[in-house]
Amino acid sequence: MPENKSHVYFPNLNGLRFIAAFMVIYSHIKFFKLLYGVNEYKFPIETNFGQLGVTLFFVLSGFLITYLLLEEHKRFGKIQLRFFYMRRILRIFPLYYLTVLLSFFLLPHLLTIPHFSEYSHSLNPNPDNPALTPSADTFFYSKLTLFLVFLPDVSYIVYDLVPFGSQLWSVGVEEQFYLFWPSLFILFRQRIMPVLLVIAGTIAFLPFLMDTFIPDYSVHPRLLAIKNFIYYFRIDNMAIGGMMAYLLCAGYKPFLSFVYHKITQWVVLLSILAALLFNLTFNYCHHLIYSVFFAFLILNLASNPKPILNLENAALKYLGKISYGLYIYNPLGIVISMNICLFLFNVESLFFNICLFILSVAITVLLSSLSYHLFEEKFLKLKPRFSKILSNK
Repeated sequence: MPENKSHVYFPNLNGLRFIAAFMVIYSHIKFFKLLYGVNEYKFPIETNFGQLGVTLFFVLSGFLITYLLLEEHKRFGKIQLRFFYMRRILRIFPLYYLTVLLSFFLLPHLLTIPHFSEYSHSLNPNPDNPALTPSADTFFYSKLTLFLVFLPDVSYIVYDLVPFGSQLWSVGVEEQFYLFWPSLFILFRQRIMPVLLVIAGTIAFLPFLMDTFIPDYSVHPRLLAIKNFIYYFRIDNMAIGGMMAYLLCAGYKPFLSFVYHKITQWVVLLSILAALLFNLTFNYCHHLIYSVFFAFLILNLASNPKPILNLENAALKYLGKISYGLYIYNPLGIVISMNICLFLFNVESLFFNICLFILSVAITVLLSSLSYHLFEEKFLKLKPRFSKILSNK
């Protein structure tokens, strides 16, 4: 491997990662308040930030991964798949498997979350809401196996939710995307835009097609599970991000000029804010439409020399750097905070909610920071050995 390495740095994207993580944390605090029965005081914004925060993560991931693959091919004439997979392993696997171990073997013995499984819409729901232990949960080893082979989204759909581990469903989806995307790119590099359009359109269209021809899923519950798998298999979001990366790398000036125009920037930003604040939904194309707006935002933040939004400051850059941990540890941080607040306050109040919110964010940031510096960083330091292009991915 040559000593000279190329560098790619996209400004503002670490800050955007934190915003995506914060959207998930905000939504999860609301969800855990519901589980614990302290839901009298509503949060000022009732929109489902969490799912859209994950959508933003997916679009951002598709953009970065595709751009780096394109750059590697353009600068070096080929893509080294084994290096690509080693980089992904070093970034994703350590914290993922640590979380699986904690969720299945330690945390169920230390903390309990009331009514957790009651909100499952799985193929095999368990109304008894058992503890996640081999003796109490019939599906313990089935869930564990699916998590170990990076299919937590399948476990999410077929079995009950896993306390402290169900957030890994999106990490599993990303790994499934990484499994085939580089090879698909190598096979169809000259026709990558049509391929991306077909992927995005197919994933968005299939649920509509199924609903049209299957009016009653109670007769075919496994077909409902397939539909749910397609819903959570958000490679259409990642494909949208990939399209933006292709257009940027290819330097399509008319398109970039349109995206970079100040009016376009303001329309995109205000549209996103309005859609989030007013909880706008778009039926079958919900996440696809948000993905397009997020992709325009990402393209401006990453490459526009004059963006109207600036997220490039030390605090946001650091929080974005540890955003993987923020996403992974926030359920634990929220549950710890909830138990502290329930201990300190007799009844729910405005002050209870303020303390819960501040504590949840603070403890999640603390856990994520410790995890990053004491655990994840040891593996991340190995990534340059397998990178021809160094980046902030």
